[in-house]
Amino acid sequence: LADYFFRDDYVIDEGGRVKHLENESGRANLAAFAAKIEALADFSQTSLEAACKELAIERGVKPGEIIHPTRMAISGKTKGAGLFEIMEALGRDKVLERMRKAAV
Repeated sequence: LADYFFRDDYVIDEGGRVKHLENESGRANLAAFAAKIEALADFSQTSLEAACKELAIERGVKPGEIIHPTRMAISGKTKGAGLFEIMEALGRDKVLERMRKAAV
């Protein structure tokens, strides 16, 4: 992964922010996913993806409704490298910090 993802001063795609984080459902899905992954014993891309799918079923939404706000929160981008791979590389603490900051 490019060191871009490890910087805290990453640029936020404004259109993506508005679309995925400027609504209550996007922030609620982001907060719920943060709570779910905080409890994971294994913070690997496989377990993160499984947790996302499980949460989508629990909340009655498509996985994309969790994935897109999460991608915006942790990378500031609407597209790019695999979300769960980025999450694993950044680590639990940094991912949760970014998700919680964006969920408010």
